[in-house]
Amino acid sequence: MGCSDKEERLEDFANQAAQFDILLCQELFVFSLGIFSSGWKHWMVERLKKEGFEYHAVSPVPAVGQCSGLAVFSKFPIEKFN
Repeated sequence: MGCSDKEERLEDFANQAAQFDILLCQELFVFSLGIFSSGWKHWMVERLKKEGFEYHAVSPVPAVGQCSGLAVFSKFPIEKFN
């Protein structure tokens, strides 16, 4: 989502997501360089909680580099995540 309206598009996505129980997302990248990081993953986790997605499994962010961008959001508990 390299466009200037990405926050608006993500907000639209979150609003539409409420009708589902489980979301499988890709390209929620976080770029990290030590203590500095950028990306929309944290915003999306917090925003989807407002739509009932209390549970999530997201790819870990390395100390330097980029995560895989994969994430699962669920309204039901996630029992196992590798």
